[in-house]
Amino acid sequence: FKSTLISRCIQDITLKDTIKPIITCPKDIIVNSDENCLAIVEWDDPISSDNCSPIRFVSSHESGAEFAIGTRTIYYSVFDACGNQSGCNFQVTVLDNCCNEAPIIECPVDFSSCPQDIDPSVTGHASIRPGRNCGTPILYYIDDTIFHSLCSLNVNRIWIGIDSAHHELRDSCIQRINLKDEESPTLTCPHDITVMSDAECKAIVSWNTPVATDHCSQVKIVSTHKSGSKFEVGTTTVVVTASDECGNAMTCSFKITVEANCCNKPPVVICPANFVGCPQGIEPAITGKASALKANKFCTPPTLIFHDDTLFSKLCSLNVNTYEPRQGRNAATVVCSASAVVTLACSILIYDFGFAIEHRS
Repeated sequence: FKSTLISRCIQDITLKDTIKPIITCPKDIIVNSDENCLAIVEWDDPISSDNCSPIRFVSSHESGAEFAIGTRTIYYSVFDACGNQSGCNFQVTVLDNCCNEAPIIECPVDFSSCPQDIDPSVTGHASIRPGRNCGTPILYYIDDTIFHSLCSLNVNRIWIGIDSAHHELRDSCIQRINLKDEESPTLTCPHDITVMSDAECKAIVSWNTPVATDHCSQVKIVSTHKSGSKFEVGTTTVVVTASDECGNAMTCSFKITVEANCCNKPPVVICPANFVGCPQGIEPAITGKASALKANKFCTPPTLIFHDDTLFSKLCSLNVNTYEPRQGRNAATVVCSASAVVTLACSILIYDFGFAIEHRS
C-alpha cells in the first residue's frame, strides 16, 4: 500500500433548523353565560407540526378556564427545539344570558294638593321593569318627612326597586309630596237690603245665607246678625266671616237700612218767653202758652197740658216751673221754663206713643 496513492473529496454537512413550526388554532367560540354571568369554555389544542424537532405550546388561557360576559382573544405560541416560533389566536365570546342589570324605576310625578292622606293610591305609584334576563323585581318606598304641621306636610318619598335574586342590582328615584292649605275660602254676601219699619219702628229682615266655598275643607260661616233678626230704624252693617279648617278666613258685609214708617221722634215744643211781672195770677193766659209741632207725618198732633212746680214762694215773690205734657201712645217729655213776677217757669211734657225725651230751655 502506497501512501501516495490517495484520492479525496469533500462533503459539506450542514445541520440547521430555521423553519418555523406550523400551528393552526381552533375556530372562534361563542357560548352563553350561566345564571352567574360566567361560562367555562373548553377547546382542543391547536394543531402543530415541525420539520425537525418536538414542539411546545404557550397560551394566554387554558382550556376549561372561566370567562365573564364579553369577548376575549386567546393567544397560542409554538416553539421548536431551535427556538423557531409561530403563533395563532382565536376569540371566545360569552353571550349575556343572565341577570346583570338593575331594574329600571320611574317615579310618579311630584304631588301637590290639600292636606289629606298620602297613600300611593292618592299620590301615585312608581313603575318598574326588570333588567334584561332578570325576574320580577321588588318595589317599595321610604318616606322622609321634611316638614309637618297642622295644615302643611312636605315629604320626600324614595321609591326603591331591587332585583329579587341579586339585591345588589337596584334603582331608586324621589317623588316630592307637598300638602298645604294657605288659600282663604271664597265668600259672597247678599246685596244691601232696604225695608220699611213697622208701627213700632222696627223691622224683621231675612236674607239668603251667604255662599262660601273652599278648595280643601269644610267652611264655617259666622255672622254678626242672624237672618230673621229685628232691626231698629237706621242702617246696620252685617259682617259675615267664612273660615276653613286650617284657619284661613274671608269676610264680606252688607247693609240693612230700615226706613222710618212710624213716629219715632218727640214733638217740637216752642215754649213761651220767660215771664217777669208783678205778683199776680200765673195762668197761661197771662204768662203765655207753649205750642207744639208733630215730629213727622207718622205722628199724631201733640196735645199740651201743664202743671206748676213751685220753687220759691213768699208774699211778694214767686218762682214756678210749669210742665206741659202731651198725652198719647208714645210719650215724649219736653221741659221749658218761663218767669212770673219772680221767675215763672214752664215745662212741657209731650207724649207720643210711649217715647219720653226731655228738652230744657
